[in-house]
Amino acid sequence: MVREILMNPDKLAQGLEKMLENERQPSTGVDETSWLRRITETDLKRERLLDLHLDGDITTEQFRAKSAKLEEVRAAAEEQLEAASSRLARLKDIEQSKEKLISHYASLVPQALSELSSEEKNRVYKMMHLQVLAQRDGTLIADWGCNVLPQPPGSCRTLDK
Repeated sequence: MVREILMNPDKLAQGLEKMLENERQPSTGVDETSWLRRITETDLKRERLLDLHLDGDITTEQFRAKSAKLEEVRAAAEEQLEAASSRLARLKDIEQSKEKLISHYASLVPQALSELSSEEKNRVYKMMHLQVLAQRDGTLIADWGCNVLPQPPGSCRTLDK
């Protein structure tokens, strides 16, 4: 079943499309614009905090404590902004080289798959997020991370009893 998926350019293309679709969805539900807005809001809060301190409305100790918290919030937002930017750049690269990727992997798989050791095959299965479930009736159901359907066609096999 794994060989069938990896050797079939159409299935590779479907899996890659599913991977691209997953990449297009921000994992935290927040995009670059939201993170930029959060950074701007934090900077405005820092300015207001400084004004409060300069006007004598808060102590130096209060100013430092609140400034440190705002700096943590800003640093976390910058990290998330970088992650969102990186994800978008990765998505753009994959989309631009999609056809090349498919043909490259389709050409590598036939000879290389049969030559892999058990550990190497296991690594491939993990990269595919392959899960095989054994049913009480002897049927095996395979599910992999880039499924377009809940189960790829031909993924059910019956064990010999």
